[in-house]
Amino acid sequence: MVIIALLALLLALYPSIGFVFFRLVLLERMESVTLEDFNKYRAGRDSDYPSEDKLRRVFRESFSVGVFLVPVLFLTLLYAFAFLMITAVYGYWADSLLMFPERFLLAIQPVLLAFVGVYVFNMGHSLRRLYLYDLTENVFWGAVYRTLLSLALRPHLFCLLLLHRLCHEPFLPRPP
Repeated sequence: MVIIALLALLLALYPSIGFVFFRLVLLERMESVTLEDFNKYRAGRDSDYPSEDKLRRVFRESFSVGVFLVPVLFLTLLYAFAFLMITAVYGYWADSLLMFPERFLLAIQPVLLAFVGVYVFNMGHSLRRLYLYDLTENVFWGAVYRTLLSLALRPHLFCLLLLHRLCHEPFLPRPP
């Protein structure tokens, strides 16, 4: 029980952990590679290019904690709520029926399966962007939008599937 709760907490904190790793480990490397490429491009050209100090300042402002704070926290809280629901649905909390009604826990299972799918996609997408040194705030906002969209559309798609089955598969067998 404790291991599953810790795993759910770790998975919910993934966006925050990824951002901290990016800020502490990858950002300096990304900045040096970018400035090195810029200096190579600027060499031998007589143009009005900004100074290296100005580029460093713009780089630091673009990747500051304040820029990333809202989307990272929002995504982390969204994931924490979803993993709380998952652990409650599958009975990892002894008092999960006291927290949520049983009918609610049964009805939310298809939505949580959609969440697991979008979570795996978001995790793969953000790992790829980490690998490419291209982690921006838009990555986190995109993950938030995809998660909310999948959670909002899943019940409607489920109802359409049921309606399709009811219309095309009659209850009574057809006569021979």
